[in-house]
Amino acid sequence: MTKSTSRKRTTVRVRAALTIIAVSLASSIFASAIGIYFSTREITQTVSDDLTLLGDISTGMVVSSINKVKEDTTYVGSMMDRAYTVGGKAELKSTLESEVGPGPSFISLGVVFPDGIIVSSEKESSSYAAPIAEDASFYLELAPDEGVLVTDSIIMDSGEAVIRCCMKISGGAVFVSTLKGDYFTYLFSESDYSIYSSGRVFILDGAGMVIADSNNGDTNMLGTSFLNSPGEFGVAVNDALFGVDTGNVVVQYEDEFENAGKIICAYTPIIHQDERWALFVTVPVSSTPVPDMRNLFLISGLLFLAFGAIASIFLSAMQARPYDELDRQNALLTELKAEAENAGRAKGDFLSNMSHEIRTPLNAVIGMTTIAKNTTDEEKRYESLVKIEDASHHLMGVINDILDMSKIEANKLELDPTDFRFADMIRRVSDIIGFRVEEMHQNYLVEIDPAIPPYLHCDEQRLAQVITNLLTNAIKFTPEDGDIVLSAHLVDISSDTAELEISVTDTGIGISKEQQERLFTSFQQAESSTSRKYGGTGLGLAISKHIVEMMGGNIWIESELGRGSKFAFRVKVGLAETPQTTTVIASNAIIPNEFAGKHILLAEDIEINREIVRSLLEPTGVTITDAVDGYDVVDKFAAAPYFYDIIFMDVQMPRLDGYDATRQIREMEMATDSRKRIPIIAMTANVFKEDIKKSLAAGMDAHIGKPIDMNLVLEKLRFYL
Repeated sequence: MTKSTSRKRTTVRVRAALTIIAVSLASSIFASAIGIYFSTREITQTVSDDLTLLGDISTGMVVSSINKVKEDTTYVGSMMDRAYTVGGKAELKSTLESEVGPGPSFISLGVVFPDGIIVSSEKESSSYAAPIAEDASFYLELAPDEGVLVTDSIIMDSGEAVIRCCMKISGGAVFVSTLKGDYFTYLFSESDYSIYSSGRVFILDGAGMVIADSNNGDTNMLGTSFLNSPGEFGVAVNDALFGVDTGNVVVQYEDEFENAGKIICAYTPIIHQDERWALFVTVPVSSTPVPDMRNLFLISGLLFLAFGAIASIFLSAMQARPYDELDRQNALLTELKAEAENAGRAKGDFLSNMSHEIRTPLNAVIGMTTIAKNTTDEEKRYESLVKIEDASHHLMGVINDILDMSKIEANKLELDPTDFRFADMIRRVSDIIGFRVEEMHQNYLVEIDPAIPPYLHCDEQRLAQVITNLLTNAIKFTPEDGDIVLSAHLVDISSDTAELEISVTDTGIGISKEQQERLFTSFQQAESSTSRKYGGTGLGLAISKHIVEMMGGNIWIESELGRGSKFAFRVKVGLAETPQTTTVIASNAIIPNEFAGKHILLAEDIEINREIVRSLLEPTGVTITDAVDGYDVVDKFAAAPYFYDIIFMDVQMPRLDGYDATRQIREMEMATDSRKRIPIIAMTANVFKEDIKKSLAAGMDAHIGKPIDMNLVLEKLRFYL
C-alpha cells in the first residue's frame, strides 16, 4: 500500500467521523427540542386517556363486586333465616359463631330484632359490633322488603371505613353484615391495568372519603377526606362528583400536593348503584410517561453523539482486520452451529421417546380391549381389563409429566403447603410403588430418622412426587433380587423449620460421570438407548430438581457405573403448630339405591362421557337427566328449577360453555327464590389450579377432574345430597 493511498483513506475516515459527529450533535439538539415542546402538551391527554380506560374497567369491577357482595350476603342471610326458623335465637347465635359462610371476609355478622335484642357473632370485634347496637332502629328501617341493600362507606370512630349490607329475615329481624372498606382495594390488584408504576389510585365516595387504595397493605388513607387537601382541588372533586358525565375526566396540576412536589391530579366518575363514586389519581410529574419520552429524546441524542465519537475513533484507528480474528469468529460460528444441532437432536430424541411412551400404553389399551371383546373366557377378559387399567394409569403419568414440564417452562408451577404427618406420606408412597417392587422381586427397605418431627408443613403432594420419581427410577434400573433403600434424616432444626435429607439408594446399573452431568436436564436421559431399553420420558428428574429448588433445597447423585446409584436431596420444611386432627373417612364403596329418589342434571356434550357417569352411578338408584350443551342445561333447569337435586357441569361445551351456563342459573335463582341454591359441580378435564378457581368464581360449588375418580364423585354426592 502506498503512502498516498494511506493518506487518502485516513482523510476519508476523518471526514466520515466529523460528519457523524455533526449529524449526532444536530440530532441531539433537535430531539431535545421536540421532547421539551411536546412534554407539557401531551401529559394531560395521556393521563386523561389512561384514566378514562381505568375508569371504565373500575366501573365494571365495582358493579360486579357489589353484585357479588349482595349474592354472598343473600346466601349467608338465608343460613341465618333457616337457623332462626328451625331453632330460634339460640340456633341463630350458634350458626353465627360456627359458620361465617362463603363470600368476602366479613368482619362482623349480626341480627337485629324489633324488640331491640342483638344476636351477633363472637368473631367480631367490639369496634365493629357497637355501631350495629347503637343504630338498631336505623337498620330495621333501612333494610329493603326484598333483596339486599349495600350502604355507602360508614366512617367508624377509629376513622376506618366500613360498608354494611342489610337483609330482612324471619321474625321481623334484619341480618347485618359488615366488611372493611378496603374490600374494594383488591380491584386494583386484580386489574392488569394501572396508571403508572409510581402513581397512586383511589376510590372516593360521595362524601369525598377514601374507600380504596391501590397501594395494597398501605391503608393509611382509608377513611380520610380530600376536603382538607392544599388549594381547592379536594373541594372541586367533591362538588363536581355528581355533575360530571360518566367518561369525562378532569385533570389539574397541583403544587406541593400531599407534600410530594408537583403532582398531576385527575378524577373520573364511576357508577355505584344509583350513586356516583370517583376514581382519583395522583401522579408525580417526574414519573409521567411524557417527561420520560422527553428524556428518551435527550438520551437518544446523546447516544448519537457518543456513537459519532466512537465511530471517529474506530475509523481513525481501523486497520485491516487480522486473519486470526476471522478464524476465531469462524470457529465460534462452527461451535454455535454444533450446539444448535445437538439441541435439535436432543429435542428429536425426546419427541421420539415421548411418542414411544404414549403409543406403548395406547397399544396395550387398544389390544387388550380387542381381546376382551372377542374372548368368552371371563378370567381372560378380567385379566385384559386389569392390564387396560395399568396401561391407563401409566399413560396418565406420562401426561402429568408433560403438563408439569409445561408449567415449569411457563414459570407457573406453584407450591401448596399443608400440614401433614410425615410417616403417613412415606407409607402412601411405599404403597404406590409396592406392587412394582413385588413384580421385580426386589428388596425394599425404609429408614426414617426418629428425630424428624412427626408433623410438617410443606407441599405434601410435590414432596411425595419427588420421592416417587426417585423410587420409580431405582426400581426401573435395579435387577431382580436387588436392594432399594429409602432413607430420611434430620439435618437441622429450629423453632419453626427443619432441614431434611431424603435419599434413595439402589444396587442397579449405575451412571457414569459423563452421563451424570446431563441427568437433571429437561428432555434428557443418561443416554439415548436408555429410553429404548427401560422406557421413560426423561422429564422426571428435571421436574424433581425444579420442585426441590422451589422448596429451598438441592438434589444430587452419587453413582458409579455398574455399582448402583444414590439420589439424595435436601429441603427445608415448616413445623406444624399442632398435630393434624385425625379425620374418620367414610367408606367410598357403592351402596345400592343409596340415592334413590334423587335427580341429577348431567351437562355433558360427549355421549361416551355421559354413558360412563350413568353406568358408574346406576347401582346407587339416582335418576340422571342428560343435557348436551350449555343452553340445554339452562332450559331444563328453567323448566323445573326445584326438580333437580344437583348439577354435574362440563366446562367446554358447544354454543354455551359451563361457566356462562352456571352464571345464568345463579341469576335465575336470585330472581326467583334467593334462598334456593342448587349445588353445581364442575366435571371437567380442565384440572389446573387456575381452572378450579375459575369454576368457583363462576358460581360452581366444587370441582371433579377427568378421568373421573368414582370415590370423589361419591364423596361429593354424599356431601351435597
